[in-house]
Amino acid sequence: MNRTSSYNLCQWEETDRVRRTDFNEDNVKIDQALGALRDGKAEAAALSALSVAMAGKGNCRVAAGSYTGSGTFGENSPNTLTFPFKPLLVVISANSGGGIAVLIPGTEEYRYITDLVHTWSLTWTGNSVSWYIKRVNWASGSSGSPSDYSQMNVGNMVYRYVVFGKND
Repeated sequence: MNRTSSYNLCQWEETDRVRRTDFNEDNVKIDQALGALRDGKAEAAALSALSVAMAGKGNCRVAAGSYTGSGTFGENSPNTLTFPFKPLLVVISANSGGGIAVLIPGTEEYRYITDLVHTWSLTWTGNSVSWYIKRVNWASGSSGSPSDYSQMNVGNMVYRYVVFGKND
């Protein structure tokens, strides 16, 4: 298996055995990088330089940004993010807690699992992804109420995202 040069993330070859522990280790590294971004340790200039450097390394593209929650939620108030390229992976983090979401195109639902199981409806269109909260269940099986928190759209809360894609 090869590894990326910056964060030592897994880059599987066709014949490699894919293991859960590899994903867990990569997720810790991504979480730490997003934490640094959230805490202001990663500068916008560094992210821009990373994007330029990656553009010259083949077909990988990366972009980062943020949005401020509006306080709305549900099917009639979806969140939408649009990127400068077609996304292959989107990671979203709340600035002050609230967890991390990892979105993968081709999926129609996302489940954010803590003590609550948040189920989102996802729609992928070109360079955009939209989502809204469908339901919330407690891990014990009882239901909760959907909210702006469970949709990652708390009013005036800043959310940061990193998106990975490829050159066409």
